Amino acid sequence: KVSYINKELTLKNSAVNERRAILVRFIDPNGMDIFIYHWVGDDYGEGVWKKGHYNKETGALLEAFAKTKVGYTFLSKYAKAGQKIGSIEFKTDGIYHKQNLNFYEFKTRGAASGARIIENKDNLNFNIQLNTVSLDNPGGKESYYVTIGHETLIHIDQVDDNLIEAFHNNKAKFRSLMEKQKENEYNRGDFDHKKYINGDKNYNSFNLYIKQLQKLVNPNLIQKAREKHDENYQKFRKK
Repeated sequence: KVSYINKELTLKNSAVNERRAILVRFIDPNGMDIFIYHWVGDDYGEGVWKKGHYNKETGALLEAFAKTKVGYTFLSKYAKAGQKIGSIEFKTDGIYHKQNLNFYEFKTRGAASGARIIENKDNLNFNIQLNTVSLDNPGGKESYYVTIGHETLIHIDQVDDNLIEAFHNNKAKFRSLMEKQKENEYNRGDFDHKKYINGDKNYNSFNLYIKQLQKLVNPNLIQKAREKHDENYQKFRKK
């Protein structure tokens, strides 16, 4: 399911914010609104989660992800019938609607967006963390579009099928997969970044998402954001 939790908490260290899953799910279970919780921090790592409001700007960015065929396919795995992201409605229960796909936003300079997976008693949380600190900068919105695709398609979509199957059917395999996942998270997802930048076909969904997104918003600006994104991983390119 994709839903939200009314929750407010304080964290003492922005580094913790990067690595720790905070369960802030922001699709209204009634299928009408998106609720945002903002992390308001300072340069010293102090801050607090503030209950937000419907954010039309970031809501529209997530809606654009859902409007692409690739984005809709990913989200529909977790959605319940009748849920909406903006104008996009999911007609049927997704195969993973009993799992939790969690998006949350924070605004902290020097912190990174990211993805993390957490085990619960009966299901898994797939947490996607989105930093809005650069949203108002030139190219900020386009970068945010790319980041949504990065965290969902380069990271979560690579492991969710195997993890969910093993969680319910093979605990030993699940533990092994989670050990690898935790190591990848600790290394800031570089296992995926290396494969992506070297053209591994399993990461083609991200490339397809960018192409589909360019039909919805300014294609030149999206291409620039994509190029800036890829610059971060050129160090991993095989020569």
